[in-house]
Formats: sequence, C-alpha cells, structure tokens
Amino acid sequence: MSKRLKWIVFKAVILCLLSVCCFAYGNKFSIKSNNNKQIAQIQIKAKEEIEDLNMKQNILKNTLKECSKLQIAEGSLDMSYRFSNDIPEITDGDKYTILTDIQGLEDHMGDMDFKVAGTRKGICAMQMDIKIKGVNRQILSEALLQAKKARMEILDVMESAISEPRHELSPYAPKIETFRIDPEKIKDVIGRGGEMITKIILESSNVKTVNDKNAVKVDLEDDGRVIIYHTDSEIIRKTRERIEQVVKEVEIGKVYTCKVVKVEDFGAFVELWPGCEGLIHISQLDVNRVEKVSDVVNVGDEIVAIATGYDRKGKLNLSRKDLLLKNKKSEEK
Repeated sequence: MSKRLKWIVFKAVILCLLSVCCFAYGNKFSIKSNNNKQIAQIQIKAKEEIEDLNMKQNILKNTLKECSKLQIAEGSLDMSYRFSNDIPEITDGDKYTILTDIQGLEDHMGDMDFKVAGTRKGICAMQMDIKIKGVNRQILSEALLQAKKARMEILDVMESAISEPRHELSPYAPKIETFRIDPEKIKDVIGRGGEMITKIILESSNVKTVNDKNAVKVDLEDDGRVIIYHTDSEIIRKTRERIEQVVKEVEIGKVYTCKVVKVEDFGAFVELWPGCEGLIHISQLDVNRVEKVSDVVNVGDEIVAIATGYDRKGKLNLSRKDLLLKNKKSEEK
C-alpha cells in the first residue's frame, strides 16, 4: 500500500472516530452557508433519474418533497429509493484504485468522483467530477462494471425487504390530492375574508384553528388547481367533497331537499348543501297565503323546493309553492 493511500485510510479512521464522539454527545456542526456544488449535483442527478423513469406530475398522485441539511458531502443519500453508486478513483503514479460508495474524505482526496444511477435494466444518469486531465477507457470500463455490480447488490437487498411498491401509502405518510375547479369559483371557495375556506378546513379536520398541526392544508392556484395535503385520506376526502359542494352549480328547475338555516319576515334562507344557500320568499312557501314564515317552517327543518333562478344580485331563489302546484297537476292527470 502506498504512503498516500495509507494516509487516506488513517484520516478516514480519525474522521469516523470524531463523528461518533460528536454525535454520541449530541453535538452538531454548524454550516454557515449552502454549498452550491452539492445542491447542484443533487438536483441534476435527481431530476435526470426521475425524468428517465417517466415519473411525471400527471402520473404520480403523490410527490416526495425532500429538504436536506447537508452536514458532510457523503457519496449517497438515504432516501425512499436508492438508484445511484458513487465511484472515486485514487491514483498513485500509474497505479489507481477504484472505490465504491464513497465517504466524504474519499471524495475530497480522490481524483475522480463518478456517480452512476440506474435500475436493473440499465443506466439512467451519470455525473462526473474530475481533478485530472482525463481517464482512459480501461478505468472508465472498470468503474462502470463496478457500479453495476454494486447497484445489483443494493437492489437485491431492497427487493428482499419489499419486492414491489406498496399499493397504499403508509397511514403516517403525507398524502396529496389534486383536482381542478373553475377558476372563477376560487373566490367562492375562499369566501369573504377567507370565511368559507376557514370553515372547510376546521370542519373537515375537526380542529379549532387553521394553525393546528392536524389541520388540513389547502392550496388554491390561479389556474383552478386545488391541492390538498394531509396524512389522513378521510380528511382529504371530506375537504375535497366540501370544496366541490361550494363550486357545484345549481340546476334551475331541479328539485332540492333543503335545510332551513335562517328565518326572516320576508322568507326563509335554506341550505342546499354546505356553501350553497338560497331564499324561499314568503310568497313562495305555500299555495295559500302565509301570514308568518314560522307558520310553515322553522330553523333546522327540511323543506323540498324547486330552484327557480337568480335575482339581480346573483342570489338563488327557490319555490315550494311552484313544486306543490306541479305535484297537484300531476295528481289531477
């Protein structure tokens, strides 16, 4: 073993001992600024691998967002699925050594840092940092073969633990639901001063404040996309259902079962579904003259009425009278 290689091994042992001691006592090293090289390498490699595997937004319903705080430039990332092997070359004159799955020290002292990413079927992406003028065909061939062997061994271990992707996400994993609504309806989902979206979040999540850690998160994009985030699939389902109810269009001439939510002298305000309300005027409550609205309905009652249209202010009007007359005519026939 050459003196240079011995020195590398010695420094690696010392670094490992220091790392164990520091982490054993809970100490952490502070990084004052981001290393642009590290960030760029991770971004490029991840983007190429994922795109090559055809993992597009319109295919994946769930997206992994990883926020990493790098403490040292290690050769591999511990993620949900590992594709890559890092191969350095350490040269001593005409002699060279190719290492697999390197540590930060080997990356620093080596003459070549060669990342090879792929699956059993082949290579998806490669990335190289080199400190010398170049490498010959023999070194590159050996590095690729060594990377392939390591990649197959890693995949063997992974498949022995889980042979195929799980059909359902873990109940503790964050889940995402994305769908579209009419962009013109976004203001209705938000409501005056955010009243409607706040109500949806609180009722769907069963929490008292939108800042609660268990509150569902909802993003509304200008193009009509609605993105819902939560770990509980049922809460996501409820949230989507509530939003779809708000943007749902009322069909004029259709009969609805409504719930009386407010009674005034001039009529009763009813709720067709959460977020959709209308007015049944006192003159439209019955075929006969009605003196007081409370003689026919009270808050909490269910009433069947037909949607008749919108007034000048865009408020929905319904009629129980028209429905009763329609039913009467049908019975006479």
